[in-house]
Amino acid sequence: MALLRSILILLAIGLNTIVLGNLIILSSFFSPRGDFPNLIIKLWAKLILWSSRVRVEVQGRENIRPGQPVVFMANHVSYFDVPALMAKLPGQIRFLARKELIKVPIFGWALYLSRHIIIDHTRPRKTFRNIERAAQRLKGGMNILVFPEGARSPDGRLQAFKKGGFALAIRSGVPIIPISISGSRDVLPRDSWKIQPGRIKVVVERPIETRGYTRKNRDELVEKVREVIATNLDQF
Repeated sequence: MALLRSILILLAIGLNTIVLGNLIILSSFFSPRGDFPNLIIKLWAKLILWSSRVRVEVQGRENIRPGQPVVFMANHVSYFDVPALMAKLPGQIRFLARKELIKVPIFGWALYLSRHIIIDHTRPRKTFRNIERAAQRLKGGMNILVFPEGARSPDGRLQAFKKGGFALAIRSGVPIIPISISGSRDVLPRDSWKIQPGRIKVVVERPIETRGYTRKNRDELVEKVREVIATNLDQF
């Protein structure tokens, strides 16, 4: 019964992605900044959570200042981290996403055309140019979402952080808001396609200012953000 339920949910998610993904692709040609596609992505996320019977509880929403662009940084343990955050975080949000994702039919094309930030670790110069563009978008009032571990944790424990998102935050001078996610691994573990109904808890911490940090002391900022996320995860 549980297997049949998972299959039906995956079919619903697939249909949702095909329909709304194509709508994102089409609307991106009429919305150069990607603002309207971002609204469709939020609808896509909410439909995934609804069809999977997954509730998301957010603690600390008051730490997000309206009109203040930020870099959100969250731990990453499940594919469900993405819809959970996109459904609940306010404002215009773009991902810092790996190049491999844009190869995924429809989903990847929609991601690229809706102006998310593509990172190619095999081409550092191109990645630097993309980070420069992302910094300009942040200054224009957009928010960026980063999973600094780079990929889903294999065992649920917090992994080492990559530095691209921190370089972006320092370059643009905007605060970093650490986010701790728990429960999503119970909904969908990394090495499984069996989706379970459940609850995801998202803790939004106070912003950490990046002014005063440079490449020389960037590691201090990395450790500071990682410690905040780890502390909340330990409490879970």
